[in-house]
Amino acid sequence: MATFLIPGVIMFLLTLFTPFMFTKFPMAAADYEGDIRIVLRKPRILVNFVILGAVTYVLSSIYATLEPFLHSTFDLSPLTIGFVFGLIGVLSAVLSPIWGFVIGKIGTSVPILLGGLLVEIIGIAILGPIPIFGITTSILSTMMGLTLFAVGTGSAILTSFNNSITEAKLYTFSKGNSVMALLSASYIFSYCLGTTIGAPIAGYLYDEIGFAQSAYVLIGVLAVFAFFPAVYICITQLRSKGGSAEKTQLLLKTSELNDIK
Repeated sequence: MATFLIPGVIMFLLTLFTPFMFTKFPMAAADYEGDIRIVLRKPRILVNFVILGAVTYVLSSIYATLEPFLHSTFDLSPLTIGFVFGLIGVLSAVLSPIWGFVIGKIGTSVPILLGGLLVEIIGIAILGPIPIFGITTSILSTMMGLTLFAVGTGSAILTSFNNSITEAKLYTFSKGNSVMALLSASYIFSYCLGTTIGAPIAGYLYDEIGFAQSAYVLIGVLAVFAFFPAVYICITQLRSKGGSAEKTQLLLKTSELNDIK
């Protein structure tokens, strides 16, 4: 557990001190386009960072407990276990450009976020495995669960950050680098916080209740802190779009009346 805890704490502390280590450049008032306090007061932006923290918490939990699980259950060699870990990273990396292309085509990332979180939950349920699926632990079920987990994790991490950028630009009417820098710092903070908390707790749960039972905890974390918040984002976005559509119709009617007069 200390192997994961110490690097996680170091990464977390570095995120706090990094802003003070950069060279400061003079900035005119007109160039300043964002304020972190304004950005983080917006519910949908905060919710996206909570989702990111929950996803990285689960990711670090899997990383911390997958190796002893694979070794004790299937007696795999270190080389084979290394390939299994590589599967998660490769799938997430290969699919990220595809998710970006799809987001650009459909114009929103909320459906991909919801779908990714659902796929991630199903992957953990198969990896566990949860009894309702009627699946026994095997190499095939483990690889299937890890594949779904990797696909869902990659899409959730990418889309949560994309949602934050979209919402910040909408609220602050800014497209400059200052807002991007603030969001990037908040993104790294949420990512490091999730990974720092996840690994030690996962190690403790693995020792106390085992890998299969701890899968229930991971599914609960994703459901409460990721899936339901994503549903909230989806509902509020639909409401805001509906409100803007009504405003547009009122403006058109007003202009038509003015033309008649």
